[in-house]
Amino acid sequence: MDKKKATKIQNINDGISAGSGIVALTVPEFSVIPLIVFGVNRILGFVSDDDIIKRLKKIEKQLQKKKISKSDFKDKISNFSDHKK
Repeated sequence: MDKKKATKIQNINDGISAGSGIVALTVPEFSVIPLIVFGVNRILGFVSDDDIIKRLKKIEKQLQKKKISKSDFKDKISNFSDHKK
């Protein structure tokens, strides 16, 4: 995802967060909305390109530290039975 699109999505999320907080203050029945918005924002944060790259680099460092080759790791991951589901 390019920076311009990511910034636009973040601005929209910020606006929704602020709006949901205001609505929750005025109408108590909607008090759960900020919690839902927070959850969605956290999920989007986990999917960002930078976070994925950081996690992959951490995995790569651990593999190097434990002297496991990338091809061995790839083979073991590919053999998980859950991939067929």
